[in-house]
Amino acid sequence: MKKALLVAIAAAALVLASPAGPCFALRCGDNIIDVGSTADEVMQSCGKPLEVKSETEHKEGQKPEDRLHPGTSVHEQWVYNFNDGWITTVWLLDGVVEKITFTNQ
Repeated sequence: MKKALLVAIAAAALVLASPAGPCFALRCGDNIIDVGSTADEVMQSCGKPLEVKSETEHKEGQKPEDRLHPGTSVHEQWVYNFNDGWITTVWLLDGVVEKITFTNQ
């Protein structure tokens, strides 16, 4: 009994200590879209979104190499409905996936 408890505690510790990956990923055809994927990869894999929301944020003091244009960031939400009972939103920052959320219809 003690041995089984120790094994369970050790297994739980390994799970909690493992590095965290993306919480959600999206499968489009044979491709996986997750954090770090590009907008081009999303478009090629998943097709044109149902809706796109875009906002440009102007900031001072950003390095030109950090963003598309010095002092700006482009935030986008690409909304998909794959007719599976869920609305999928792909959140992008400067053309790179930041997160993916799923909302039950």
